[in-house]
Amino acid sequence: MGRMPREHSFVRRLHAVPVWLFACAVAMLAPRASADPATIPKAPRDDKARPWAKGVSEDEQEVARSLHAEGNAEFAELRFAQALAKYKEALRHWDHPAIRFNIAVSLINLDQPVEAKDNLERSLTYRAAALGGDAYTQAMTIRKLLDAQLAHLQITCSEPGAVVTLDGKYLFTAPGTMEQFLLPGEHQLAATKSGLRTEVMTVTGVAGRLTAFDLRPAPEMRPPHWRYWKHVFGGGAVLVSVGGLSYLWSYYSFKDYDDQVAVRCAPRGCSAEESRGFGDLNKQLARARTKQTVAFSLFGVGGAAIVVGVVGLILDQPRVRPDSNRAVPAVMVVPGGATVTLSWTF
Repeated sequence: MGRMPREHSFVRRLHAVPVWLFACAVAMLAPRASADPATIPKAPRDDKARPWAKGVSEDEQEVARSLHAEGNAEFAELRFAQALAKYKEALRHWDHPAIRFNIAVSLINLDQPVEAKDNLERSLTYRAAALGGDAYTQAMTIRKLLDAQLAHLQITCSEPGAVVTLDGKYLFTAPGTMEQFLLPGEHQLAATKSGLRTEVMTVTGVAGRLTAFDLRPAPEMRPPHWRYWKHVFGGGAVLVSVGGLSYLWSYYSFKDYDDQVAVRCAPRGCSAEESRGFGDLNKQLARARTKQTVAFSLFGVGGAAIVVGVVGLILDQPRVRPDSNRAVPAVMVVPGGATVTLSWTF
């Protein structure tokens, strides 16, 4: 069975952790470099004694052990990416805390502390019972180092059905609270729900500190004026349609007038004075012109209504407002207690 490097081989490779912070943590917890590596020991087949093995067949366990040993061999040669690949493959066969622990250490050496923190916490699910006493002590040391290196956010949203995201990635559907460890710096929180104004908040994570945020989407994104713009647009479309019918009617009236004049004036044609004597035809001509005028008027009014309706619908769409003008409370844990702050924009 392959063996993982001893504690001094991987703890000192926490590249992103300052040397003084490492020294302080080691001084407080006092683990020794002689600690045994995290392995997957042989154990009784009683799943009650090994809840982490429940539902995993012996064949799958053996495959995971073999891959785990191959990962340990890669780790011993400082090939952390290759070791990580082996550990992840082993994890697909058996989600053992020791594999999670080795994944966390590999990720630390690959400068991925956020992912390492997640796997480290999973490795501690069954505490020392699954990892063994020495590996458990190592895990607790690394946890202290990562906690000091990462920012800790507590995100709450009580609006039922609101979808909460962090930096564009889904977190949870409210109501609920979730804690996240992130790299220090600016991050974006958002809570979105249909019919409500999206609440977007830019937050700054501070290394080693817990900060709490409460997302509260507003009751309405914008007043429902879009219904009025819809009616304006629809009314304009109706007017244009009626105008089209009136124009088509006038077209056939003009054509009928021309046909009748052609019959009466054939074959030599009619003078203007003779045409004025066609009383019935002149009335038909006047009606055709009226229909045409009505058609053009409906085109103008209806077209203007359509343009106004389209512009109104576009301008009145719900928008994400990146900052709220409401005071936003935040709780920050500090040595010896906590502080509460209120922030807002105007």
